[in-house]
Amino acid sequence: MTRLHVPIRLRWNDLDAYGHVNNAAMLVLLEEARIQAFWATDADGAESAVGATTAVLDGRPGAATMTLIGRQEVEYLAPIPYLRRPLDVQLWLGHLGGASLEVCY
Repeated sequence: MTRLHVPIRLRWNDLDAYGHVNNAAMLVLLEEARIQAFWATDADGAESAVGATTAVLDGRPGAATMTLIGRQEVEYLAPIPYLRRPLDVQLWLGHLGGASLEVCY
């Protein structure tokens, strides 16, 4: 199984009243990591996951590829405080099929 490291910066509006990353904002951060890791967004197909070339989907305007999130499950183990350095979001590629992609965070 391949592990990827994707740096994601927190924004001030990701925090809740207790100074922790809001549960709903967590899903947005995971979405950003997934897009950086698996979507080619520039002309040369480069992406920003650390440790592997993983861009398998075309995310440029006019691309023929569309995606649908079929299921998400989150188990919160500890709160994430605001950090000035990027979070190290780690993704594991569980399965890459002809019409599906399974990613574990």
